[in-house]
Amino acid sequence: MEEAIEFLQRELLNAIHEYVINNDVDFDPELATQYIHNTGRDRLLQIMETAKRDHQEAKDALFPPSMLKTILSVSLKHGLVEYAKEIVEHSKIQKS
Repeated sequence: MEEAIEFLQRELLNAIHEYVINNDVDFDPELATQYIHNTGRDRLLQIMETAKRDHQEAKDALFPPSMLKTILSVSLKHGLVEYAKEIVEHSKIQKS
């Protein structure tokens, strides 16, 4: 489980980086770090649970095995991008 959390944390940092660059956002890294510290573990577990549920629903719907990995990956990526947006919005610096 710890390896999965560490993997998701790395992917989350990549999602934050991508979001900040693509949206030209300034944010306070200390506020972001504090927010992640306060919410990260629960949110990452929630993202994993949602991805597992999506995977199981696809499996139950008889999606081909080749699609199941893609469905899991897309679900994880979507959850991480949404969380990255939340983190950046929470720690955004307003431009004057």
